[in-house]
Amino acid sequence: MSAQRWRPSRLEVAIAVTFFGAAFLAASTGSVPIPQVTLNWRADAPAGYAPSFRAPAGGELAFVFIGSSRCVPSSHETLPPAVERLKLLLRDRAARSGRSFTTLGIARDWSVDAGLAHLGKFGRFDEVVAGRNWLNVGLLRYVWEDVPGQAATPQVLVLDRRLVDRGAPEAADGVVQDERLVTRLVGWEEIERWAARGAPLPHLPRVASPASFRESEDAQVMR
Repeated sequence: MSAQRWRPSRLEVAIAVTFFGAAFLAASTGSVPIPQVTLNWRADAPAGYAPSFRAPAGGELAFVFIGSSRCVPSSHETLPPAVERLKLLLRDRAARSGRSFTTLGIARDWSVDAGLAHLGKFGRFDEVVAGRNWLNVGLLRYVWEDVPGQAATPQVLVLDRRLVDRGAPEAADGVVQDERLVTRLVGWEEIERWAARGAPLPHLPRVASPASFRESEDAQVMR
């Protein structure tokens, strides 16, 4: 027994056409409001470390990552999540001790493009330096001159320092003052082990909360 297909009668078609026509006419004349649909897409905050875009006067903890696109250990697949974990752990540590926090990514590459692409694997940084190999300004500061250390990649440094407002009298001695190395780890295995242990650091004495931790953005925030 075959099923019969349902077909609307002429009367049913006429009724439907009349109904939809009347609805359209009423909407176009304004007697019936036309429904309006608004779509609001919620932009979820991206996961991982996000720069604060602030540099308040006061104590600051700085995390420095040094890598290279041509260095096999720097490209180890488990290193980027370890570095990202360190950013978050140290950011929380800084906040608990009343310090602001910043991150710096340094690429030991001749090519700026290759260096930036390499650092992009490690998430976001507040500041990046790439190009000119071992002679870029980041490596001059944190390997050769101001904070000398082993010339190797990858490595991470943690520095404790004080930021001075540029308009303050003491800024004559420099905006970044009293910078000291807290710890340096060299090699992807050592970095990963340190991250897995929760990034232990020597005791950081608590300092006054920086201005950016409050609601106002006044002259105490570095301009």
